[in-house]
Amino acid sequence: PARSVPPPVRVKGKGKGKGKGSMKADFELQMRILQDADVICTTTISSGGDFFSKFAFAGVLVDEAAQATELAAVVPLILRGSQRLVLVGDQCQLPPTVQSTEAEERGLSLSLYSRLVDGGGLTPFLLDTQYRSHPMIAEFSAKTFYAGRLKSGVKAEDRKAPRGLQWPRDGCPIAFVDSHGEEGSEGESKFNNGEAEIVCRIVQDVFYQRELEITEIGVVTPYVAQVRILKRMLRNLVPEGTDPDLLEVASVDNFQGREKDLIVFSAVRANRTGTVGFLADWRRLNVMLTRARRGIVIIGNSRTLKTDETWGKWLEFYAKAASGRARTPSPEKKKQVIDPNETPEQREARLKKERVEAARKLSMAIRFPGLAMAQKKDRSRSRSFSPVGGGVTGGADKLTKVKGGRTAPRKKTPSPVRAPIKKVKEVGIGRKKGTTEFEPPAAPAASGGAAAKEQAAAKAKAKAK
Repeated sequence: PARSVPPPVRVKGKGKGKGKGSMKADFELQMRILQDADVICTTTISSGGDFFSKFAFAGVLVDEAAQATELAAVVPLILRGSQRLVLVGDQCQLPPTVQSTEAEERGLSLSLYSRLVDGGGLTPFLLDTQYRSHPMIAEFSAKTFYAGRLKSGVKAEDRKAPRGLQWPRDGCPIAFVDSHGEEGSEGESKFNNGEAEIVCRIVQDVFYQRELEITEIGVVTPYVAQVRILKRMLRNLVPEGTDPDLLEVASVDNFQGREKDLIVFSAVRANRTGTVGFLADWRRLNVMLTRARRGIVIIGNSRTLKTDETWGKWLEFYAKAASGRARTPSPEKKKQVIDPNETPEQREARLKKERVEAARKLSMAIRFPGLAMAQKKDRSRSRSFSPVGGGVTGGADKLTKVKGGRTAPRKKTPSPVRAPIKKVKEVGIGRKKGTTEFEPPAAPAASGGAAAKEQAAAKAKAKAK
C-alpha cells in the first residue's frame, strides 16, 4: 500500500539566523580587507555612508573636482574628516551636471574647485605638460584655453595619424568635413542624418585598413538623438566576430576623462539662423578636442559654426594648420635670472610670487578665454613700429638710411593768368532789361558794324521818348 509522506517540518528562525550570520561574516571580512588597504576609492556620496564610519583618513583626494557640485564635494569632508585635502580637476572643462534650471541659476553648478580658484584664497598648481594628444591637436586648446602655458610632452613622430583617412597634408592629424545637411529635432534634442552618413563612411574606411582596434575609435556628438542614430547605423559596419557594443558612441559629457586614438565628432547643428545651442560652451569644445591621441575628424556646417566666436577661431586655426601656414606662436617670456646665492626665504617668496601670477593669468583665461591673454601692442597706421628706435610708435630708427628720392623741393606750378571780366552796363538808366534772371546772356555781336547800328538805333529811340 502506498505510504503517505509526512509534510516537511519547518524550523522557525533557522534560515533567518543563518542569513544574519553570513552577512555578519561578510561584513567583517570586508572590514579586514579595507583596514589593510592603503588607499580606498569610492564616490563622494558613498563616502558618507555608515560603511566608512569607523575609518579615520589622513588625507582625502577628490578627482574630477571641477565636475562635482559643492554639496557632493563636502560630503567626505564633513562626515569623514581629514588632515589634508587635495582637489584635482580642470575648470576649463565641463562643470557639474545640474538638471534643474532654477538650481543652476542659483549657483549649484559652481564647483568647490572653481570657487576656490576664482576666490584667490588658494594658489592652484598647474600640471603644465600633457602626454596624450599629438602636439598639433593640443595646440589650439593650449593657446586659447590655457593661456599658452600647456606644453606637450610627446613628439609628433610618436602620434602618427591613422591610415585610411584623407588628412589635409602629411603631418596634420586634424581634418574638417564641411557638411551641408539640415538638422532635425527630436523632442528637445537634435540630429543630422547627413552628418551621420559621413561618420559611417569614415569609420568604415578606418575598419578597412585594419590598423586600429574597435576599442581605439570613439564617435562623439553633443546630442542624444544623434547618438541613437549613429549607434543604429554603425552596428552594421562592425567587422564580423566583433561585439558592436565595443565601438563607443557617446556624448561629449560622457567622454570627459576618456581618450581614444581616433575621435570622430559630429557637430549636428546646421541652420540658417546660425544657432549652435550649447555648442557655444567653450568648455565642451575643449573636452572634445582633447580626447584624441593620434587623430581627430570633425564633421559640421562651417557656416553655422562660424557664428560662434570660439568655433570661428578654431576654424581659422584649422585653415592655417591644413595649409601649412605658420600659426601665431605663443608670446616669448623673458627668462628670469635666479640669484644662485638666494636664501631659502627669498626662494620661497619668489616661488610664491610665481604661483600667484600663474593663478591670476589662469583665472583671466577662464573668465575671458578669447581675450584674456591676447596682449597686442597698438601700432600707428601711418608708420610701422620700429623695434630699434627706442620703442616709439611712428618714429623711424636712427640706423635707417634713406636712399634715392628728391634732392630739392618740388617747384610750385604757377596758376594760369586770368583776364579781368568787363562789366557790361544794363540798357537804360536805372533800368534792367526786361528779361528774367534765369535767362542766359545774349550772344556777342558777329561784327563791329552791326553793333554800331544797334547802339545808334537805341540812342534815337531814347531821344524820341
